[in-house]
Amino acid sequence: MPAAPVRIRRALLGAALVVPIACATLAPVPVAAQQPLRLSLSEALELARDHNPAFLAAANDLGVADWDVRSAYASLLPSASVNGGLGWQGTGQQLLGGNLTLDDLGVGNQPNFYSSNYRLGLNYSLSGSVLLAPSQAKAARGATGAQIDLARTNLQANVTQ
Repeated sequence: MPAAPVRIRRALLGAALVVPIACATLAPVPVAAQQPLRLSLSEALELARDHNPAFLAAANDLGVADWDVRSAYASLLPSASVNGGLGWQGTGQQLLGGNLTLDDLGVGNQPNFYSSNYRLGLNYSLSGSVLLAPSQAKAARGATGAQIDLARTNLQANVTQ
């Protein structure tokens, strides 16, 4: 029985040594005061332009506006289409309208035959909206550029305050 109190004493002694060491490692260590990061105005503006969501959203709209202008000019072009097909029909008894066959009409057996069809189409249509679309898209692109300039000015005003 004397072995049990010895084990308890060793466990308490081990705990008495471990707890202060653990507390010492977990205690906050004072950190030397850090110097504030200094940026030039141009660096601050560049960081703001690269990371400001409102400015980035406005700048992203310019690419969309450019594609709108291209699409408006593309609507002035004609469209073309090419289609083709092949078919085959074998011999046999063909029913017309339920019980009526070609033999009943006196035509008899038809030979196998192949068929083909081809189509080449060219379409060109103009309307007032199609003719005015490029100038409207260019005007919208100019407005988008003005919105980007406004966002840039607002960003610069916010950074320099």
